[in-house]
Amino acid sequence: MYSRDQLKLLMRRTPKRPARVIPLFELEVAVFKDQQLESVETPLDTVAHADKARHEIERDHIFRFFRLNLEPREVEYHWQRLLLHQARFPTARGHKIDLRTAAFDYFLNETDLLVDPLVMEREALRQTELMAYFDHLTGLHNYAYFESEIKTEVARAKRYDTSLCLLLVDLDDFKLVNDTLGHRAGNEVLREVGRILHKRLRSSDLISRFGGDEFAALLHRTDAEDGQRVADSLCESIDQQLRAGKLGQLERPVTASLGMSALPNQAEDEVQLFELADKALYRAKRAGGNRAVFA
Repeated sequence: MYSRDQLKLLMRRTPKRPARVIPLFELEVAVFKDQQLESVETPLDTVAHADKARHEIERDHIFRFFRLNLEPREVEYHWQRLLLHQARFPTARGHKIDLRTAAFDYFLNETDLLVDPLVMEREALRQTELMAYFDHLTGLHNYAYFESEIKTEVARAKRYDTSLCLLLVDLDDFKLVNDTLGHRAGNEVLREVGRILHKRLRSSDLISRFGGDEFAALLHRTDAEDGQRVADSLCESIDQQLRAGKLGQLERPVTASLGMSALPNQAEDEVQLFELADKALYRAKRAGGNRAVFA
């Protein structure tokens, strides 16, 4: 069993590789499962009898967690060896080691896939993720995170034959708020739109502020018809909320235009999703705004 000092030596801190951040709870329990931690373990006999979809979801989760981009054959090879490694790993306090910890030990000590990982304790990791992946004004994910995740979500939707709907949101006449009421009022409008999106959409949907007055949402298991209903509802909610208070005094109300596209209805990949949704957004703007237009 590794001690805290041994673990620190094992996982040398390497600032040169900041992208390789492994969120492994606290250093004291990074190798062995503690009773207080949630278990993500998947016993070998469970995996053997699990359906194919569950097997692939668990496998993909582990390889995404460790930021490993491998060919499908390599993924399956290391997945099988990882399960065997987990089954053979020593136990602590009578608990079987969880899959995530087994993966860390396997990738670090049995392969050359994880070289000099940057290990961070929980609070430091939380602060790093807030800066790297979130928009500080609205608390939503930022463009960089959205762009990286949409590729994965599109691949997953194709694999499991499910639908995705991309919404691009752009506020109408937002400049009027900054020019008339000041940037502080403008920031509050952006925060309010972020709150509306967060409240009206599901926790499983990916919501982001791209910058300025542009937002986006990726709706899981949502086809064109359902996406249109969601978008129309968002338009109405934003219109009603932003007419309240000082914003109601503006010469023209701040509303939202939405452009949408769906996979596999119109698009085949994330590039087409963006292109089609952007064109639909342009048409919504040209038609006067405060509306949702599908590609």
